[in-house]
Amino acid sequence: MPEQLLTLFVVGATSLLGFFVVRRRLGLSMRSVGVGLIRTVETIGAGVVFLSLNLVVGIVLLMAARLLLERIVPLYPLGDLTMLVLSFVQGLAFECCRRLSRCS
Repeated sequence: MPEQLLTLFVVGATSLLGFFVVRRRLGLSMRSVGVGLIRTVETIGAGVVFLSLNLVVGIVLLMAARLLLERIVPLYPLGDLTMLVLSFVQGLAFECCRRLSRCS
């Protein structure tokens, strides 16, 4: 539990520091910072959607492998950190493409 609090404190502190640096150095308005925060949440949401889809597809494939191979095929590979990271990269790429298509 204390480790989790430390992580939250560090992330919160660097987020606040980043907020003040952006406001002061770059002269961005509160509205710009708010729009940036909204876009960040949208990107995280896209990552969560891709993670869910990847897990469903992975489970279906592994269950099909269990049926076809008639042996136990573990679900452990789906719990790898790589799945999480790549799903959020997919979400980031999706949001970038979505924003670019709006601009053109």
